[in-house]
Formats: sequence, structure tokens, C-alpha cells
Amino acid sequence: MDIFYNTDIYNIPEATEGNRISTNNIEKSLITILLKINDYNNESLNFLESIMKAIGFDLNSECILREFKENILIDFSKIKDDDNSKYLIGFGLKTNQFKTQAIINTEKWNHFDNLSLLLSDSLDKIKNDIKLKKTLWIELKKVFNDK
Repeated sequence: MDIFYNTDIYNIPEATEGNRISTNNIEKSLITILLKINDYNNESLNFLESIMKAIGFDLNSECILREFKENILIDFSKIKDDDNSKYLIGFGLKTNQFKTQAIINTEKWNHFDNLSLLLSDSLDKIKNDIKLKKTLWIELKKVFNDK
């Protein structure tokens, strides 16, 4: 008798590293920026550029950008293997999009063995909300204070 006889079978979606959207040909980066697809525009990318500059990084020459479809499963290990990044900073993504059994907090650093993840609201939302800006700034300075 088969023990799965009356058990539903579910399709488990494959996790992805997303699509690289930066054209700077960086092979290794300390930081990879994770964005929800179509959740950014020139104005929000300019805002992101100013955020990165404030913590000592040039968005165009030192950071890798990746985009993800809504509700797609994101794989930390694939990003780590491809980008060699130590820090992942995500904007507009949901905590349940990440392939992990750990509980992921938003607006705070999530530290794992070989990488750290910070998830925040979308860039447009942060840009227009002083409280969200302050929260993001405090968290970024915890890690990048000495840069």
C-alpha cells in the first residue's frame, strides 16, 4: 500500500536569483539591491542612488541590481553564488518571497551565516515618508557606519 495514496501532491515552485538589471558588468559586489519588477522608475532610482551615496557606495559602479516578479520565490544562495554579495537590500518585496525557513523581519537587518538581508518598503513609498526614511537610515548606518 502506498502511503501517499490519499495525499495531495503540490507543485513546489523553483526559486530564482532574479534578473540582473544593472549594466555595469560588476562580477563581485558587497551589496546587491533587490527590487520588485516595475516598482521603480528614474526618479526612484535617483533616490536609491542618493541612499547608496550617503553610505559610501556608488550605485552604478559598486552595486548589483536585480529585479523580481511579484510572488516569485527568491533564492539567497543563487544570489550569493552569482554576485558574491555580503549584503542584500530589498525594496518592495514580501518576506514570504524568500526561500528560507527563517522568520524574516522587515525594516531590520536579518543576519545569516554568510550574508545579511534588509527588507524595506518600495522606494517611492520611502521617498515620500520621513518616518520610513529615518528607519532605513538607522538600519543602514548600523552596518555601513565606517564606510
